[in-house]
Amino acid sequence: MTFSKTLLSTALIAALAACSGADSDLPPANDMQTETVTPDSDMSMEDNTMSEDTMNDTAMDDNEMSDTMNAERGEVMKKDIMGADGEKIGAVTLTSLGMGGTEVKVDVSGLEQGTHALHFHQTGKCEGPEFKSAGGHFNPTDKEHGFDSANGPHAGDMENIDIGVNGEGIFTVVNERVSIRGDNSELPALLDADGSALMIHMKADDYTSQPSGAAGARVGCAVIKS
Repeated sequence: MTFSKTLLSTALIAALAACSGADSDLPPANDMQTETVTPDSDMSMEDNTMSEDTMNDTAMDDNEMSDTMNAERGEVMKKDIMGADGEKIGAVTLTSLGMGGTEVKVDVSGLEQGTHALHFHQTGKCEGPEFKSAGGHFNPTDKEHGFDSANGPHAGDMENIDIGVNGEGIFTVVNERVSIRGDNSELPALLDADGSALMIHMKADDYTSQPSGAAGARVGCAVIKS
């Protein structure tokens, strides 16, 4: 009985020693490996970096598009606009856009407030006060007048312009149906044998009435000649 107790005590002591040895093989708490989680702030930084790259790419695309547009711009011509009394009331700047037509920038003063028609006329003469010397609308393709006409518009038809209360106006339109000289373009040239004229009318163009949109008297004229 005593021998059995001794064996049992010995076995119990050995088991406890084994358990203690197993615990000693475990690494300290500070050495335990932990899972690293990327903070939201780091993810946000990555998103911001991607966003900046995207913005830079977009900016490059915009610059390339701008360079392309500038590359298409050609000859620039500036002419005085004269009033019915023979005095200068402004200027028109024409810029060739190649196959895209002609950019028309007008800067005028001394006109009545309201909406006015703007056209190219067929002859490069501006003899006041009525400017009849400029002839009818520039229409080498034999169209009807007006954007709302079934067989329109004339090559010289353009959008109406608005003059402010001070009688001044600065505006830019693009006429896609004319060129300055016809160079590298199938569009009819404003600088043909007898030139042409830019005309501002007293009233608005209704875009329908023949032959000139019921635009009224001619109040501003610029000779388009070399």
